Amino acid sequence: MKHVYLYAYAKVIMLCFVLAVFTAKVTRAQYTKLKDWDNIPGVSSTSGSVTLSGNVLYGMAGTGGANNFGSIFKINIDGSGFTRLVDFDGVNKGRYPNGSLILAGSVLYGMTSSGGVNDLGIIFKVNVDGSGYTKLADFNGINKGSTPRGNLILAGNILYGMANAGGAVNAGTIFKVNTDGTGFTKIIDFNPTITGSLPGGSLILSNDVLYGTTSAGGAHNGGTVFCVKTDGSLFKKLVDFDAGAITSGSLTISNNVL
Repeated sequence: MKHVYLYAYAKVIMLCFVLAVFTAKVTRAQYTKLKDWDNIPGVSSTSGSVTLSGNVLYGMAGTGGANNFGSIFKINIDGSGFTRLVDFDGVNKGRYPNGSLILAGSVLYGMTSSGGVNDLGIIFKVNVDGSGYTKLADFNGINKGSTPRGNLILAGNILYGMANAGGAVNAGTIFKVNTDGTGFTKIIDFNPTITGSLPGGSLILSNDVLYGTTSAGGAHNGGTVFCVKTDGSLFKKLVDFDAGAITSGSLTISNNVL
């Protein structure tokens, strides 16, 4: 019996040792600051998340840059090689980017919340080296929506996204546009009582169905969770949030659960 106790005690000591080593390794994890924003002529007030390709991070700053309208930048994951790829300028390139960039091959796609010919935001694309900046669409209020929010999503050669305002009743829109800028189509006009209004966050796509949220409207004016097919048909409210709710961010899907 004494040997049994000694064996059990030895196992406890070994377990404590393993836990101590594991804890020591966890506590030794190092936080590394890759970049301090320096405002003009650098960047400040970052927008959305960074996008990783190889060992390079791509992102957007909501302000700063040459015109203080924001910029697109890249930086290596070790903090070296910081480069401003684009300075937003107002009419031609938009201003105050919103959301995150998405990457397809060597092309980045994104949106600005204002600027463009109507100062209501734009959709753009640019090569990862900063060349080939192209404005794909100017938002215009009723016909296309205004003040886009969240990220674009890409399926094949079609970009999908949401505008927080504009549309038929100034409650926002869902839209799609080809990656070459052709075929801009308003899929849905949000309506406060019918669909919810003022969409927030980003859409997610599962098969041919888009899912998203609105921050207002619905049965209780607390926002909604909705789904709609990519052709604009079969719109369905999945949830009417209670009054006072403020939805934030985007949905995530796992199997058949949001």
